[in-house]
Amino acid sequence: MEKRLQNKFTLYSVVAAFIVILIIFSSIILGSYFQVVKRADQILEILMQNDGGFPEDDQFTEFINEINAISAETPYSTRFFYVKYFNESKNYGVDIGKVSSISEEQALTYSARALDKESERGFIDHFRFFQKDKEFGKLLIFVDCSRDLNLHYSLVLNGLVISIIALVAVALIARILSQKAVEPIVQAYERQKQFITDAGHELKTPLAVIKTNAEVLELTTEKSKWLSSIKNQVNRLDYLVGSLLDLAKLDENTARESKEEFVLTDTVQEVIDNLQLLATSDQKRIVSDLDPNILFKGNAESIQKLISILVENAVKYSDPQTDILVSLKKEERKIILLTKNQASDLKKGNYAQLFDRFYRDDVSRNSQKGGHGIGLTIAKTIVEQHSGTITAYSTDGKTLEIKVVL
Repeated sequence: MEKRLQNKFTLYSVVAAFIVILIIFSSIILGSYFQVVKRADQILEILMQNDGGFPEDDQFTEFINEINAISAETPYSTRFFYVKYFNESKNYGVDIGKVSSISEEQALTYSARALDKESERGFIDHFRFFQKDKEFGKLLIFVDCSRDLNLHYSLVLNGLVISIIALVAVALIARILSQKAVEPIVQAYERQKQFITDAGHELKTPLAVIKTNAEVLELTTEKSKWLSSIKNQVNRLDYLVGSLLDLAKLDENTARESKEEFVLTDTVQEVIDNLQLLATSDQKRIVSDLDPNILFKGNAESIQKLISILVENAVKYSDPQTDILVSLKKEERKIILLTKNQASDLKKGNYAQLFDRFYRDDVSRNSQKGGHGIGLTIAKTIVEQHSGTITAYSTDGKTLEIKVVL
């Protein structure tokens, strides 16, 4: 249990750190990208207002913007080219004087790609473009953003590396601190488990004495409904104490200590045969659908108890004069054990609460049937100790299905 809690503490810490880092990282990256776009668009606006060029130095001062990194050096450091299309002559003009990596033919190719796009702004490779109708025709300006984009990509890469290192560090720190963090929970749980064990053993003796005295009184006096009631309640208490002790033992992971391979099909069939009489006495019938010779490696005693709990639960809480289906199938590497029984007052949906300790959906019915809300808790513990899953659900609101996957 302690290791499981430590693993959960570590996992939740890493997940929480991942979410925080993801939010911060995404905010920084998006902010960086939008800054690149905003700076490029402002430069394009300046160039578009001046038909493909920067204004004179004395006029450019009004465009200086430190936030967008627009400075007096911007006209000299910006790499750009433009293409003009003239309406009347259907000619075009290309200016690649401010960029050395683009030929006139490439400039025309970029402009054709930009014209094919519906938006007036966008990226083509590492160029940010802006196209606009002018009096003479159409003007397309392309600004080289490779330097800003490379800085942005470096920020992304560095951010990823730092994020991974941070997550690993959080995982290591959380693992180191997990022992201290879960220690109070483990101690409280151990005390609770010890109390259940001690109380269970202490209750066994007085219950045995009460039961023996009731039997002696029954032999020496006339039969009485009061004596029968005492014996019935003692038997119920004895069963409850036994279940609590079984649960305490299972919590100690005894099922993992001794594993052996056995024929699971035979175990299921044996349980069905033993409980068939109980079903018949209540005008019910257990119907089986078992794949032959299914082998399983685990604690045979615990698995038999698991099957007994599930089948007995289905028999007890099924409607009168109905069939209980017990199915065992091998699907690829998984073994599927399924019980189905018809029951009244069901609703469609998941019934995960049935596996909670001392959960009782219908108190009066449980009292009649002798249930304590602990059997399915034991079943769940056994399944988890064998690295399986158990679910309870109703697909039609009439039939309860409990499915075990091992």
